[in-house]
Amino acid sequence: MLKNYKTDFLAMFETHSGGNRAERICRGLGFDNSYRVDAVGQSGGIWLLWRSGFGDLTIIESSDQFVVVRLQSDSEVLNIIAVYAAPSASRRSGLWEKLTEIIERLDGPVVIGGDFNTIVRLDERT
Repeated sequence: MLKNYKTDFLAMFETHSGGNRAERICRGLGFDNSYRVDAVGQSGGIWLLWRSGFGDLTIIESSDQFVVVRLQSDSEVLNIIAVYAAPSASRRSGLWEKLTEIIERLDGPVVIGGDFNTIVRLDERT
């Protein structure tokens, strides 16, 4: 899919990988830059990958459940929040309040996306 479309920025979730292996995978995907919150064991993981020339990316804040970046390109600014919410409600506790706090502090437009691990209907579990 990456070869079919010009992808300058990619967020990946639940990567199940970290360390040297993650570094090799990121380089193999053809991106010049990356920022990773590595998986802990087989749980979680958020990778942000981007190509040079996409703009200046600054990591504002990160945790095991989100990464906040500021993208500056010429005079335009965009804040991006990539979320991988913990699958258990107890580990997810406080995430929404923290994200609300962060969004209130950001200047400019915000795009937020990812895997929120929220089940709307019981049949989604199976």
